[in-house]
Amino acid sequence: MAELTDHTVFLSSAHPFCAQPGCATNDLIETLKQILQRVLAGNGSPQLAGFAQRALAEMERIQAANGLATISEFVAHTFHLSRDALKSRSKDQRRTFCRQVAMHLCRRITGKPFAIIGAHFDRHHSTCIHAFSLIERRMQRDAAFRLFIEQLEGQITGTLSATTAAA
Repeated sequence: MAELTDHTVFLSSAHPFCAQPGCATNDLIETLKQILQRVLAGNGSPQLAGFAQRALAEMERIQAANGLATISEFVAHTFHLSRDALKSRSKDQRRTFCRQVAMHLCRRITGKPFAIIGAHFDRHHSTCIHAFSLIERRMQRDAAFRLFIEQLEGQITGTLSATTAAA
């Protein structure tokens, strides 16, 4: 670790963690990711580079899980279900539909692979592919349903699409 100092990682003399005591968690995570990416780009030891690579992969996994959890909790709340009910093995029509909407929104918002989304819902990736396709087809056929899904997506992301704003 002798080759890694504050001066090699940070361009300024002020440490970014100390610059703002009330920094948001996402800002801290992004700063840490930048540091790890610089470690990977540098000519440091292979052990340090391996650690940085593993740490970045783990951070991505954690961020993906948090994003998926936020989306699924929002969908569960919207449909008046518990998060556990959304992830349950139940195949009743209402829960299945809500789960499919949540899987679809997880894919649209995060862009994560179906395998990761499936793991979040304790399902096989092919179930996620089916859910995504099913919701996409219904959105193409039913303008009101498309608007509903776009409004949900807008509420989750804090943005509104052009079709939602026009309605």
